[in-house]
Amino acid sequence: MTLEDKIGNFEVKKELDALLIDLTTADSIVDVLPGDSIEDGIEKYLFTGDDRNILSIYVGGKISVQQIS
Repeated sequence: MTLEDKIGNFEVKKELDALLIDLTTADSIVDVLPGDSIEDGIEKYLFTGDDRNILSIYVGGKISVQQIS
């Protein structure tokens, strides 16, 4: 089994590591404007976001950390 058999896309039975983020979190410095695309928002998060924007962390497809409000 190669690494490509385990990761690389969203097919069933492949592993997933992901962040669920909120770009409108209070106190966040991510400045999302009304005309911004999803791609714009993600780019802004990558350059200026931090842990305040993270709602959940998934490792291997299972929730690892969830923000408590």
